[in-house]
Amino acid sequence: MRAFLIFITVIIISNTCYSQSLDGEWKGSMTDSYLPGTSYMKLFFLRNTDSSYKIFSYCKGQNSKGIDTIIVAKVNYKRKDSESIYLEEVEVLKPKKVINNCLFKMDLKITAASNDITLHGKWYSEECRMDGTITFKKSKK
Repeated sequence: MRAFLIFITVIIISNTCYSQSLDGEWKGSMTDSYLPGTSYMKLFFLRNTDSSYKIFSYCKGQNSKGIDTIIVAKVNYKRKDSESIYLEEVEVLKPKKVINNCLFKMDLKITAASNDITLHGKWYSEECRMDGTITFKKSKK
């Protein structure tokens, strides 16, 4: 019985560590299935008092005048299971008008090794008919 209680305690603590570990800045690199090269994106996870998250994405793009800028989008979050999450950009916040409104959806697996946590998986954009792979690493303070 004691071993069982210890096992349950370890499981609860490990799940709590994962959920707390998403707070902060994540730097990502993404590849496109159809175009050569690598693009970059950042995510900011802000934990709410109810343990949900406010998430924002930042990536390079162009405003409605064709000028390079940083595009900021609101991201919705859903935990699929203890090792994976689903993220979906739902609204461009800045600038209000962009040339291509390619909102991304991401299926990501959470992995931890040597105090480093990684989010890795696939991304796609229905609006722009694009997809590829993406990896985020948590920025260290």
